[in-house]
Amino acid sequence: MQKIVISFALMIFLGFFSCSTEEQKSQSQKIDTQEFRKAANEFTRELKGVLISELQKGGPVKAVSVCADTAQILTIGFSEVNNLDVSRVALRTRNETNSPDDFELAVLEKFIKMQSEGELTDTTEYAEVIEENGSKFVRYLKPIIMAAPCLNCHGSENQIGNEVSELIYSIYPNDKARDFRIGDVRGALSIKKEI
Repeated sequence: MQKIVISFALMIFLGFFSCSTEEQKSQSQKIDTQEFRKAANEFTRELKGVLISELQKGGPVKAVSVCADTAQILTIGFSEVNNLDVSRVALRTRNETNSPDDFELAVLEKFIKMQSEGELTDTTEYAEVIEENGSKFVRYLKPIIMAAPCLNCHGSENQIGNEVSELIYSIYPNDKARDFRIGDVRGALSIKKEI
């Protein structure tokens, strides 16, 4: 009888420990997601602020140069300051360095499917812990949704002025980032951090 009681007590303890561990994993995942969401929102605010300022000062031509130069510098600086690997990725790229890796590609396709089914919202995001080369990383993606000002550089040929179009092709001869509409998934902000 004593062995049964001890076995039963041990099972309860192990069950409690197992639940606590699962709760801790769940909570640590939540904390990681909140940290990444905060970083994504902060980066987006900074980049959008620079783009809007340049659009107001010099129109779409000035915005192209911001995307070509300033956005890359801002991304690198933000990554270093926050100890994160931040990038902007897309299926239809303008700058080929923004091509997605396999993980990002799968998530981008998921976002596009969600958009086509009317399930994509302002709060849509994706986070997952993955293992690469023996190390664990949190991967986080938040979709970049087309807004009206973006059509000046990413809309149809009728929406992109000739001067802007020529400038884009001079910098990015293989540009594929056109013919988007408001509400389309332009790409995603991708954040990666080793844990």
